[in-house]
Amino acid sequence: AVDWANRNGLTTVGFTGFSGGKLKTLAQHNLHVAVADMGIVESLHQVVFHWLIDDLYRRFSAKAATLNGSRAH
Repeated sequence: AVDWANRNGLTTVGFTGFSGGKLKTLAQHNLHVAVADMGIVESLHQVVFHWLIDDLYRRFSAKAATLNGSRAH
């Protein structure tokens, strides 16, 4: 899937642990946690996912507020 996405102009992002496997080199952007403990790898990935979702929520909320404000005038 990542190889297909790369060939078709999509941006690919990987979240890897341990040695990173094939995804580490295939993904255009990769968060690699070079630790051989699944719990630590998953915990760090989860922190980043939460940060990303929180950031997206703030961005969409700000955009919606801007759009709603411009419609009120």
